[in-house]
Amino acid sequence: METHDRAQHIGVWNSRMSSLAAEYQRHFENLDGDVPGRLAAQAYLENSTAVYHGSVIGMGFLPKLYDKAALSFFEDVVHTTYGILDVMTRHFIEDAQYRALFRFSPLLEQLILLPSEHGSTIPIARIDIFLNEQDGSFKFCEFNTDGTSAMSEDEGVSNALANTPLLRSFAGRHRVEAQLLKRGNSLLMRLPRRFAPRKDKGRTRLSEYKADCHASLAKMAFISKPLLQFAGYFIKLIKAVIM
Repeated sequence: METHDRAQHIGVWNSRMSSLAAEYQRHFENLDGDVPGRLAAQAYLENSTAVYHGSVIGMGFLPKLYDKAALSFFEDVVHTTYGILDVMTRHFIEDAQYRALFRFSPLLEQLILLPSEHGSTIPIARIDIFLNEQDGSFKFCEFNTDGTSAMSEDEGVSNALANTPLLRSFAGRHRVEAQLLKRGNSLLMRLPRRFAPRKDKGRTRLSEYKADCHASLAKMAFISKPLLQFAGYFIKLIKAVIM
């Protein structure tokens, strides 16, 4: 995207998000803070998977709202970033001199060089940024080759807010979706189809590599297992402990 077009694009979605936030605030005030909805949302959260280090997470009753233009911006960032990392990873696999620069252990290097049946050099990643919503500039602050517990926490918070009078009032004029976990599971369910026969959906194992992973396995069982079983997959939860 050209700099001028990008700046204009950012200005449009930033203005739109500010407008949506102001509208949501008006609904909040018209309902006198929607105290019954807040209490019900907190009660839901107490029995959800929105738990971090053993404690139920705090929740803001006024959510962060993004429209389609903002999501399009984020998708562009993701695709560009993934493209760069994909080129680097493929170069790592193909060039021994380039691999040596990273000084990885022989075992880790062997694992990275294993062939990928699904064709992706980076099957999953979590990349965090600091975003300036005024001009669309951002800085990377963390790269991870795993998922995030925040996906299940986001699901818990989204479900907690979904049935409040406040969100229902706002959704009367807008289509509201929380897509993070659903999209992640959708992509997960598509992976086996790339390399398994069509009639054989294969077997999916959800593993957690921690000394004490009961809570994490409980989250996976609560969130991913039912969705995958509904799609026809055989699911087994494995506790894998590395000493």
